Amino acid sequence: MHQRLKRHWSALSRGTPGRRFQDRYAKAKKARAEGSWRKRVQRVLLLFVALGAAVIGVFLMFLPGPAILFYFIAGTLLASESLTLARLMDWGEVRFRALWKWSKRHWEETPGWGRAAIIALVVCVSVTSTYLSYRLFVR
Repeated sequence: MHQRLKRHWSALSRGTPGRRFQDRYAKAKKARAEGSWRKRVQRVLLLFVALGAAVIGVFLMFLPGPAILFYFIAGTLLASESLTLARLMDWGEVRFRALWKWSKRHWEETPGWGRAAIIALVVCVSVTSTYLSYRLFVR
């Protein structure tokens, strides 16, 4: 199972940005056409794993980092089942790469005191949102 996941991840990472999820969908659609009993069971299990990752993401959404990872996992798994979601993931990947490149360039140009201020702001917003979420849902 571990080797199989590594192969799938490797194939996904080798794909062309902006097309990789649609290509994965096309490959999965071709495999579905074969329609063996084992493939159907794997497909159902994949949907349950994707749903589980999305639910975990919902519970972790008040923490800034971990929820994004689980949403990405769920989206990646579900993109092999939905062409619309595959297109959305490809669109989002291209936009995210552009934003990441822009952010990285500006981060490197920002002086040390500016970086410290940005980090302090992010920490304050994270702590505040976590506290407010706790107060909202625990009370």
